[in-house]
Amino acid sequence: MYSQRTIVRPVCVEGIGIHTGRMVRATFNPACEGSGINFVRIDLGGKAVPASYSFVSSTRRGTTLERDGARVATVEHLLAALSILGIDNLTVELDGEEIPILDGSALPFIGLLRQASIRDLDAARRVLRLTEPVWLVSGEAVMCAFPAVEYSLEVLVNFPYIGAQRVAVDYDDPALAEQVAPARTFGFREEVEALLRQGLALGGSLDNALIFGPEGCSVPLRFADEPARHKLLDMIGDLALLGGVPLATFVGIKSGHFQHVEMAVAFMERSEFVA
Repeated sequence: MYSQRTIVRPVCVEGIGIHTGRMVRATFNPACEGSGINFVRIDLGGKAVPASYSFVSSTRRGTTLERDGARVATVEHLLAALSILGIDNLTVELDGEEIPILDGSALPFIGLLRQASIRDLDAARRVLRLTEPVWLVSGEAVMCAFPAVEYSLEVLVNFPYIGAQRVAVDYDDPALAEQVAPARTFGFREEVEALLRQGLALGGSLDNALIFGPEGCSVPLRFADEPARHKLLDMIGDLALLGGVPLATFVGIKSGHFQHVEMAVAFMERSEFVA
């Protein structure tokens, strides 16, 4: 159904981490079939962290992976770009602990990876079929999944200054990258000082995040429903930690990284390999 993919040649990008405020260089290297996505901390002597839900150590304001003392933070936008492009084999070398935020969306990663050229490998991608519905409820947040013959996602949000928004996509839609990848991360004006006191958002700026307040958004939106689209982008990135294409319909209502990762765990307990 799907072929495994990698890139043809290495490509790199440098940028600031939105939470650490530190510059980091990321180099994307081709990998052979069956390798999966692996982050390598070259500043820690080459310690590797696989892109798997099994290694999630935090979902606070982003998804963080950790193994053997090596952390890789804010992986969701890059993983969403890789998932959208169907790239399942890649080695990402980092000289710091956080993926560059760039413009706050997955669009720069999409462009960079396309510049590196994407090629199909001989092996088929791993496909997982959900065998029964899954419902997860955490306060007002709901995350559910239903067995299906294709992979699709739907997000419903209701935020202050934004209101209720809904967006749904099919994973196989050729326009998926254009529909979702440009949506930028966002926050609220009253949160900014609190985040800084907690040592977060040290690299945040109007160049990489939308800030909403009583007067509206800090910059012009790319989509009228950009916040909902970004939440869907996050969901795609977090579910990429499954390491395959999940045949299911996922619905998130006020969900976030925590619910997405909890769903990945529950999904694996109720799924079977198709290929």
